[in-house]
Amino acid sequence: MNDSSSLFSEKNKNQNQVIKLQIGFLELWGIRFVLNYLKNNPASVKFNDPDSIDLRNIYQPIKKYIFAVVSLSFLIGFFTTLAIVYIELLLPQSPVVFSKDFYFKWGINLSSLLFFTGLEFYLLYLVGFYYLAKITNYMELLIHDDPILVTNNKNILARLILEIPDHRMNVLNIDPFRFVNKHSLIIQTVIYKLKVFLSNFLAKLIIRKILTRSSLRLYADFIIAPITAIWDGIVAYIIFQEVKQRLFARKLAEELFANIAKASTSMDNSSKDLAVRAIANTIVLNQKFHPNLEFLLLKVNDLFQDSVRKDIILDDWEYFISSLAVQDKETTKFISMLFNFCCALDGKFSKLESRVIQESEVLSNENNLLQIAEIKMHILKGNYIEARKFVNISGIQFKNSDSEWN
Repeated sequence: MNDSSSLFSEKNKNQNQVIKLQIGFLELWGIRFVLNYLKNNPASVKFNDPDSIDLRNIYQPIKKYIFAVVSLSFLIGFFTTLAIVYIELLLPQSPVVFSKDFYFKWGINLSSLLFFTGLEFYLLYLVGFYYLAKITNYMELLIHDDPILVTNNKNILARLILEIPDHRMNVLNIDPFRFVNKHSLIIQTVIYKLKVFLSNFLAKLIIRKILTRSSLRLYADFIIAPITAIWDGIVAYIIFQEVKQRLFARKLAEELFANIAKASTSMDNSSKDLAVRAIANTIVLNQKFHPNLEFLLLKVNDLFQDSVRKDIILDDWEYFISSLAVQDKETTKFISMLFNFCCALDGKFSKLESRVIQESEVLSNENNLLQIAEIKMHILKGNYIEARKFVNISGIQFKNSDSEWN
């Protein structure tokens, strides 16, 4: 196994990795937009201002932003689609096939469809970036580049709005797709790349054709616009639910790492090694490099790299659970809490995670499963006071003995 320090402790190495991630011009546009907004618009309400917000519901100030972005997305979808419908109504309705009127009509139809669909996406992204910047400002997320990380915060934010999936990468020899069928992964990739634009573009054609062949054909021109508008509003709502949860989870991850760093001097090498492995294995169970898990993995690995065994791959599940089973009570408590937090970090708990965890008597403990559910619930609800209890490790008494480590 390659020495982890040679991969990520040098800034130029990390920059090479970033170049390989192939950041597109749309992502760069989003990054510049958010950075410029944050530079020119300091927020009056901040996440760390307990006098201004309810720490049991930190999402409350964000609700108005989400309502605004959903409403504007609805209006954008409605009026751009209405423009397409209106232009079509002005054209000859039943031209002879392959006649001049036929080619004229379909030429104008396709041109207007392409133009207004492109305009629709441009405006949707613009609105998304604007309110993303507002939420980022409120959450006080640091957007400077960290040389240790592969995916920086500003990239994550832009990709969320553009509906670009998390990077598929292999970091520290960890394979997050170990349990994923490679053929289905290729199909999913193709479908994902096509759906963002084509789902909207084709919907305007397909829905109209379906409606015109049904009893609703007289109302087809009036129905397609609100249907598209509702679709855009729903998509915006789903995206911003993910945005707020990811940003909150990142705040928790940063706090957890800070607490681990403070307690690091009292940890023995075995605890440090298992801490990195706990994060690495949840990445495999998550089946992707979730940005917040990437953050914890690379920051904790950089902190503990001298204590991590190089002869055993980080995501060796059997080694991890067998090593955890023989630890003292306090180390087991710490590693279990870290593992549980990572499992719940994305607000979900997959069937794969549930099935594989049963292989470990320690991790499948009823209290551990309950802890995962509680962390997930607090992230979904935005309860900072309760959620941060699960990143507080000050009460754990580490043995701080290296005598048995080889």
